[in-house]
Amino acid sequence: MKKIAEFAWIVKNQVRPLGFLRLGLPCQLMGTGMAFPWATISSAALANGHIVEDMKLGIDLAGAGTPPIFCPEAVVHSNFPTSTEGTQSQRTRWEHGHISMTLNMAPKLLLEVPGNGAPAWSDLH
Repeated sequence: MKKIAEFAWIVKNQVRPLGFLRLGLPCQLMGTGMAFPWATISSAALANGHIVEDMKLGIDLAGAGTPPIFCPEAVVHSNFPTSTEGTQSQRTRWEHGHISMTLNMAPKLLLEVPGNGAPAWSDLH
Protein backbone atom coordinates (compact mmCIF):
# COMPACT_ATOMS: atom_id res chain seq x y z
CA MET A 1 0.00 0.00 0.00
CA LYS A 2 2.89 2.38 0.75
CA LYS A 3 4.23 2.03 -2.82
CA ILE A 4 0.82 2.90 -4.26
CA ALA A 5 0.62 5.98 -2.02
CA GLU A 6 4.12 7.04 -3.09
CA PHE A 7 3.23 6.64 -6.77
CA ALA A 8 0.00 8.63 -6.31
CA TRP A 9 1.99 11.34 -4.51
CA ILE A 10 4.43 11.63 -7.45
CA VAL A 11 1.57 11.94 -9.93
CA LYS A 12 -0.33 14.49 -7.82
CA ASN A 13 2.63 16.59 -6.70
CA GLN A 14 5.07 16.37 -9.62
CA VAL A 15 3.61 15.02 -12.85
CA ARG A 16 0.27 16.86 -12.80
CA PRO A 17 1.60 20.30 -11.79
CA LEU A 18 4.43 20.03 -14.33
CA GLY A 19 1.85 19.30 -17.03
CA PHE A 20 -0.21 22.31 -15.94
CA LEU A 21 2.90 24.50 -16.02
CA ARG A 22 3.69 23.41 -19.56
CA LEU A 23 0.10 24.22 -20.56
CA GLY A 24 0.37 27.64 -18.93
CA LEU A 25 -2.09 26.75 -16.16
CA PRO A 26 -1.83 27.33 -12.39
CA CYS A 27 -1.63 24.51 -9.86
CA GLN A 28 -2.76 23.77 -6.34
CA LEU A 29 -0.51 24.59 -3.42
CA MET A 30 0.93 21.42 -1.93
CA GLY A 31 1.60 22.10 1.73
CA THR A 32 5.34 22.70 1.74
CA GLY A 33 8.02 24.25 -0.41
CA MET A 34 5.97 27.34 -1.20
CA ALA A 35 7.35 30.83 -1.85
CA PHE A 36 5.38 34.04 -2.29
CA PRO A 37 6.08 37.67 -3.10
CA TRP A 38 5.43 39.75 0.03
CA ALA A 39 2.81 41.84 -1.79
CA THR A 40 0.83 38.65 -2.44
CA ILE A 41 1.12 36.84 0.89
CA SER A 42 0.87 39.86 3.21
CA SER A 43 -2.82 40.30 2.43
CA ALA A 44 -3.71 36.58 2.46
CA ALA A 45 -5.89 35.12 5.22
CA LEU A 46 -3.41 32.59 6.61
CA ALA A 47 -5.05 31.84 9.96
CA ASN A 48 -8.21 30.39 8.45
CA GLY A 49 -8.65 27.23 10.53
CA HIS A 50 -9.10 24.95 7.52
CA ILE A 51 -7.74 21.40 7.68
CA VAL A 52 -6.30 21.77 4.18
CA GLU A 53 -5.01 25.31 4.56
CA ASP A 54 -2.83 25.03 1.46
CA MET A 55 -5.85 24.24 -0.71
CA LYS A 56 -7.77 27.16 0.80
CA LEU A 57 -4.84 29.53 0.27
CA GLY A 58 -4.52 28.45 -3.37
CA ILE A 59 -8.20 29.16 -3.99
CA ASP A 60 -7.93 32.52 -2.23
CA LEU A 61 -4.86 33.51 -4.24
CA ALA A 62 -6.51 32.50 -7.52
CA GLY A 63 -9.55 34.57 -6.55
CA ALA A 64 -7.27 37.54 -5.90
CA GLY A 65 -5.76 37.22 -9.37
CA THR A 66 -2.47 35.59 -8.35
CA PRO A 67 -2.96 31.85 -8.89
CA PRO A 68 -0.15 29.52 -7.78
CA ILE A 69 2.41 28.53 -10.40
CA PHE A 70 4.47 25.34 -10.12
CA CYS A 71 8.24 25.81 -9.87
CA PRO A 72 9.93 22.48 -10.69
CA GLU A 73 13.31 23.85 -9.60
CA ALA A 74 12.11 23.97 -5.98
CA VAL A 75 12.60 20.56 -4.38
CA VAL A 76 11.37 19.38 -0.99
CA HIS A 77 12.27 15.97 0.43
CA SER A 78 10.05 14.30 3.00
CA ASN A 79 9.19 10.84 4.21
CA PHE A 80 5.88 9.06 4.25
CA PRO A 81 4.61 7.98 7.66
CA THR A 82 6.14 4.63 8.59
CA SER A 83 3.25 3.32 10.66
CA THR A 84 -0.12 2.19 9.37
CA GLU A 85 -1.77 4.55 11.86
CA GLY A 86 0.26 7.51 10.63
CA THR A 87 -0.51 6.73 7.00
CA GLN A 88 -4.23 6.35 7.71
CA SER A 89 -4.33 9.51 9.81
CA GLN A 90 -2.71 11.60 7.05
CA ARG A 91 -4.94 10.10 4.36
CA THR A 92 -8.08 10.75 6.42
CA ARG A 93 -7.00 14.36 7.00
CA TRP A 94 -6.42 14.94 3.28
CA GLU A 95 -9.68 13.27 2.24
CA HIS A 96 -11.86 15.01 4.84
CA GLY A 97 -10.22 18.35 4.18
CA HIS A 98 -10.65 18.02 0.42
CA ILE A 99 -14.30 17.01 0.73
CA SER A 100 -14.97 19.85 3.18
CA MET A 101 -13.36 22.44 0.89
CA THR A 102 -15.24 21.09 -2.12
CA LEU A 103 -18.59 21.26 -0.34
CA ASN A 104 -17.94 24.71 1.11
CA MET A 105 -16.34 26.38 -1.90
CA ALA A 106 -18.02 24.69 -4.90
CA PRO A 107 -21.23 26.75 -4.81
CA LYS A 108 -19.28 30.04 -4.77
CA LEU A 109 -16.86 28.92 -7.45
CA LEU A 110 -19.61 27.62 -9.72
CA LEU A 111 -21.47 30.93 -9.49
CA GLU A 112 -18.39 32.84 -10.64
CA VAL A 113 -18.54 32.97 -14.42
CA PRO A 114 -15.30 33.66 -16.29
CA GLY A 115 -15.72 36.59 -18.65
CA ASN A 116 -17.60 38.86 -16.25
CA GLY A 117 -14.49 39.99 -14.42
CA ALA A 118 -14.59 37.02 -12.06
CA PRO A 119 -11.54 34.80 -11.55
CA ALA A 120 -11.10 31.84 -13.86
CA TRP A 121 -11.63 29.28 -11.09
CA SER A 122 -11.71 26.41 -13.55
CA ASP A 123 -8.02 27.00 -14.25
CA LEU A 124 -7.05 26.03 -10.69
CA HIS A 125 -6.57 22.26 -10.69
